[in-house]
Amino acid sequence: MTFIKYTEDGKVVIQPAALVLSGLEKEDVLEMHTLDNVLVLVKENMLPQEKVKTMCSLMRLVNGLSV
Repeated sequence: MTFIKYTEDGKVVIQPAALVLSGLEKEDVLEMHTLDNVLVLVKENMLPQEKVKTMCSLMRLVNGLSV
């Protein structure tokens, strides 16, 4: 499923549905991490429990990509 679209001036826009599904729709500021072939957006300030949940989600992604 693709959620990113480009505006006429070439800027990337994250679809609101993607933000809702990730639980980031109410965040004013997001932290962006760029890696080879990957872009990750996370909440700027996370509680320790949120960090653990995020790491578990990333591990599920790693497992899914490995299959």
